[in-house]
Amino acid sequence: MTALLLASLFLQDAKARFAEAKDRLNRHVWEARLDLGDWCREKGLAGAAVRHYEFVRERVPAGHPYAGRAIRKLNGSWKSKPDTADEAIRAEHRRRCEAYAREAAERAFACFRIAKEGGLKDLATRALEQTVEFDVDHAGARGERDEVRVDGFGWVPRAEEKEWREVERSEHFLLYTDRKDARATLDRLERVYKAFYELMGDRFTRPQDRMGVCWLENAEAFERIRARVPGAPAAGSMAFYSTVTHVAYCVADPTSLAHEVTHGLADRGAGAFTSSLLCAGLRGDARRDYWVVEGLACALAEARIEGGRAIFSAGALPAGFDSAPFMRMGVTEFLRDAPRHYSIAQALVVGLILGPRREKFLDFVRDFYDGRGDFARTVGAVALEADPRVAKIVDAFEFPSAEDI
Repeated sequence: MTALLLASLFLQDAKARFAEAKDRLNRHVWEARLDLGDWCREKGLAGAAVRHYEFVRERVPAGHPYAGRAIRKLNGSWKSKPDTADEAIRAEHRRRCEAYAREAAERAFACFRIAKEGGLKDLATRALEQTVEFDVDHAGARGERDEVRVDGFGWVPRAEEKEWREVERSEHFLLYTDRKDARATLDRLERVYKAFYELMGDRFTRPQDRMGVCWLENAEAFERIRARVPGAPAAGSMAFYSTVTHVAYCVADPTSLAHEVTHGLADRGAGAFTSSLLCAGLRGDARRDYWVVEGLACALAEARIEGGRAIFSAGALPAGFDSAPFMRMGVTEFLRDAPRHYSIAQALVVGLILGPRREKFLDFVRDFYDGRGDFARTVGAVALEADPRVAKIVDAFEFPSAEDI
């Protein structure tokens, strides 16, 4: 009887300590995020301030004081002001964001330790998952998961280390695959890489390390890998790029793979984050102009080479197409009618690439991935002078072969 009583008291104590640690974590996530918004607003980073406030507003239950504070801070016309901060302020903002995410991970890991010591298995599992979502490189959490770091792919199970190191390689990619057409696929991805940087010029940096790509034929093996990626999409996803691990994952066709790799080139070239906390409202989670993300990936994945030059093509825009509401779409609304919206996005991107406002559009793409894109200010009225129904040759692209991308 005494042993049962002691066990019950121990469990109650563990639950109480876990609740206290969880409260400390939550207060940091919300309060420090609001503080980041205040700092950004003061320093002329209006767009970033809005994203910080909206992060809290959208994730805290309505009626909670944090939600109320976020809503009040979002009031006013200041939100429409252009960003005025210089590069030094932007760099400081990134450092503050990364410190915020690291502290959140430490607090989540503290929750894990309490839950583990108290025998709270489910709570421990979730807290450990949350730790690596908040900081993908958290050494303590990776050690608890018995994982090791591998070039290009981040953290993998120690038992699989050898197979993740012995992969197919090219100049800019590492390919983990069970397929027989690995070399041809790497050649195609290298052409996509070249096309991306020929198009973007110096608007995106070129990371020194190779990008990891996981392309499998075995659906069960793919699902096992997907399930352990922090913040991965739901089971059944055939292809995705992780903004946390910076790896492209695919169990579909080569064009889908090239599409996800294009997402990766843009994300890594714009300065990739290592925390799910910092991806909200940006790039693949954009609240407006999400069409840029998918349209660019479709255009590059489906481009081809003829005579050493890149050819872009796209379908026709729908009759009576109104670009304004389409451009306002965030990711959620965009994906409600994905096939149609992907086609429209590709047509818009191709039309803009081939039109007279090409350079302004590419500047907008750069700014969009930096979290400060404003299509109206950068490009102006939608430029569709290049008929997207007709393939056009872009003379600026030179490639060593005439093979299809």
